Amino acid sequence: MLATLKKLSVVALAGAIVGAIVASLIAPRFIAWYVSPGAAGQALCSCPELAASVASQLLQAQLVGALIGAGVFFIVGILVIRRRMPKVKPPSQTDIAPPPTS
Repeated sequence: MLATLKKLSVVALAGAIVGAIVASLIAPRFIAWYVSPGAAGQALCSCPELAASVASQLLQAQLVGALIGAGVFFIVGILVIRRRMPKVKPPSQTDIAPPPTS
């Protein structure tokens, strides 16, 4: 049981790392699109506040990606471990020994 929990923890950690990496690759493009002014034209902004906001959004995206990756890998790990477990059939009536008589 403890070995199974250890395996699931390692799989969840791997998922968190993969999720953070994927978020690091996808989030910058999404954030750049999200904060762009769009059809309204050139926006006047405070650059330090915008930089802090974008950095905060990137860190949030990485955290969400890590959580999603950990959750997905955890569920997949449970499914794989359950599939690898040997099938145990319930004991039949002939396998049960009768109680001793005194």
